[in-house]
Amino acid sequence: MVFLIVTINTMLFPIFPALRSDLNLSLAQVSLLVVFANIPSALLSPVGGILADRFTRKMIILPSLLLFGAGGLLAGLAALTLENPFPYMLGCRVIQGIGAAAPMYLAMALAGDIFQSTERAQAVGLMEAASGLGKLLAPIIGAFAGLIAWVAPFFVYPVLSLPIAAAIFFLIKEPSKPRLKPGPTLGELKVPLSRRPALIGLAAALYSLFALIGIMFWLSEVLEQRLGGGQILRGVIISLPVMTFLLTTLLAEYFYRLLKIRLSIFTGLAITAGAIALIPPTRDLLFIWPVIGLMGIGLGIATPAVDTLSTNITSVEYRGTVTTVFGGVRCAGAAAGPLTLSLLMKHGPLITFLPIAAAGAAIAIAVLLLLREEEIPGKLIQGDGVSGSAAKKRSFWRPGSNGDN
Repeated sequence: MVFLIVTINTMLFPIFPALRSDLNLSLAQVSLLVVFANIPSALLSPVGGILADRFTRKMIILPSLLLFGAGGLLAGLAALTLENPFPYMLGCRVIQGIGAAAPMYLAMALAGDIFQSTERAQAVGLMEAASGLGKLLAPIIGAFAGLIAWVAPFFVYPVLSLPIAAAIFFLIKEPSKPRLKPGPTLGELKVPLSRRPALIGLAAALYSLFALIGIMFWLSEVLEQRLGGGQILRGVIISLPVMTFLLTTLLAEYFYRLLKIRLSIFTGLAITAGAIALIPPTRDLLFIWPVIGLMGIGLGIATPAVDTLSTNITSVEYRGTVTTVFGGVRCAGAAAGPLTLSLLMKHGPLITFLPIAAAGAAIAIAVLLLLREEEIPGKLIQGDGVSGSAAKKRSFWRPGSNGDN
């Protein structure tokens, strides 16, 4: 499921040049296909979390997956049958974005419900690996489908969503959880989300997806200009930066034990910002790949730590809502990245990348100076109902323990 949802953006990147040419669109117009899919996700993701906390995760995930596939199907049909399909395709991407609003981040919440302590960090790291694998393979899948026609990748979404929805319905047994309240109110959510760890985590979540999706969008345009044809090659190259992201997320638990949450986020964002700052002086296409790969490493260190933070800042009955708030912010970053890059690229590489690098550095410094590990663990232990000797045995998040985060 996580694999599928993250393909909403990256599967289309290899076919953007052909889509632009066929429909006579500007680069900024093409970026709207990303914006229109991610803004609904950003706005509605917390709503899905509230409903999931009131009812169950599966009751929200299953119809969302079907809507996600339907949006892709309708966008493809519009492109095939209408003379001027682009406005209708944007509407279909809104439908797809609504379907994508909750599933990925409710999966994170479900992992938080099931696992505790180091197991939770490992589970979240594996889910980030699945997310990275989706981002890695999506451009390649889109490129191969695009060999049929540039519209073909839109039909991949329903083909994948139906069996995944069926598997979740039949195979996933959702654990029971306390139902102390029918659902969180705005006042109840304001408390955990207004604390310093949540505010810093939200800023890091926004920046991470802004940087990753924005740079991948930029690569799709740069490769079209420098490589011309070779759609499969472009798809493979666009996916290469995600490889380092994916491999790094597999080591998430190791970084947590070594650096804890605060230093994991700081180190990851600092590496990311430094790599982006190196893009303008790296003119040769061959030598830019170590720089882009370094950016993936930074995001691979920071993102799982941010996800784990989001699952631990509140108790279990509100975890779905809080994680989807984080998810909504990440979607906003994914929406803003391509549009921002498309507008800045006309002004040259320095104007394009140095402000983005500076923003990442500023957030990294804020993490280092303002985030405190001791502001996190009490909420986790109390919220999950662990106390006394049990809490001591599962002290991965407790300050001073061997695996403190």
